[in-house]
Amino acid sequence: MKSIKNPWLAVNLSMFFPGVGQIYAGERTRGWIIFCAQLALLTFGFWVLFSPYGHTLLGAGFLFAALIIHVMGIIDTYERMTLSRDIQINDEAKRNPWFIVFLTQCIPGLGHLLIRKWIWGIPILLLWIFLTRFAPGYLQVNLVPLLITLTSMHILYMFGNFKKRFSNTTWIIIAFLFLSWFIRFSGAYALFNQFSRPFHIPSASMEPTLRRGDRIIVYDNGTNYLRQGDVIVFADPGTPDDIFIKRIAGMAGDTIQILQGHVLINNKFSNNKTLMRKEYTTEGRFAIKYPFVVPDSMLFVLGDYSDVSVDSRFFGPIPETAVIGRAYKIIWPPDRIGPIK
Repeated sequence: MKSIKNPWLAVNLSMFFPGVGQIYAGERTRGWIIFCAQLALLTFGFWVLFSPYGHTLLGAGFLFAALIIHVMGIIDTYERMTLSRDIQINDEAKRNPWFIVFLTQCIPGLGHLLIRKWIWGIPILLLWIFLTRFAPGYLQVNLVPLLITLTSMHILYMFGNFKKRFSNTTWIIIAFLFLSWFIRFSGAYALFNQFSRPFHIPSASMEPTLRRGDRIIVYDNGTNYLRQGDVIVFADPGTPDDIFIKRIAGMAGDTIQILQGHVLINNKFSNNKTLMRKEYTTEGRFAIKYPFVVPDSMLFVLGDYSDVSVDSRFFGPIPETAVIGRAYKIIWPPDRIGPIK
């Protein structure tokens, strides 16, 4: 016997998070298993992907598995609701507002086009394309979830059962719809633009630590957490489009000297293994005179490959405000995946 509950409402609930639709359909045990499995895959996948010691490909594999579960969970939800293995988009489905909302969540405007509301569907579709392709990330975080929510509300309003007023359940679902898409977009934006950013190494100035062609992740946790020996990415204060990656040799107030190839910080050798090497050149072409005291709110940086690196020996200390973040992990190529030390 088929459930009297709306199958396409269940599918929309599964769009929020796998397992929720099954729980709504009455398959509570199955739903909670899917829910917990998806939560575990996402948590472990992101942790492995962004952990300094996690293998990037393994993390990506867990996230791909989570994507598969999400898609299969949606299909499974519909099958559980209809006791059928064939998902048919027929005229009956087209008259179901929750089916149109499902299409709207996939691509805003698609639901309106299916029911021949061209005057709404085409502008909504064009707006969605503009927002996802050309709008800055911070606008996408807010406007795309809002577009999906408002478009879904309009779909529900156009159908007879929802014209007079929305039920409390409908308002709750609409709120969850907005929150689910807002969390997805804001989470992705934070992960790839605030918490971490991928960078490509264009030169040999940091060899052997970083090689030309390496791709790294940079963690932006503020300059208060930076320490001597950290590898940082920073913008040239004069030309912000030029990005450099170097190692911090001195913090504000430190006295820097380079004697016979050794870097001395406050008349002592650094505890960092790279800065302890006897490989830092001090030929007369450098602008800095030693001993050099690092001014307040500034950092003295050096490249690991001293012979070819243009760093603070040439252009002096850099302002802390120029720092983009701390480089902490190589994510590509596969044979070099690991933490940056």
